[in-house]
Amino acid sequence: MKSQQTCDKVFQSIWGASGGWSVILCLHGIVYSLKFNLRAESPRDFADLLLSWKHLPNVCVYDYAQ
Repeated sequence: MKSQQTCDKVFQSIWGASGGWSVILCLHGIVYSLKFNLRAESPRDFADLLLSWKHLPNVCVYDYAQ
């Protein structure tokens, strides 16, 4: 963005317009999958991220905040 004012204007127009982010990462903070949700987050978003992988992990923990 060319200026902070332009960035603030764009951010205010999209704030609250999405369901946020779905992220899968390891304990070390390395991001393996990232998804921008258009609607509120659901367990299906997490399943979509996992199913996009070639090899599924042995252990998986999902934290679904309500």
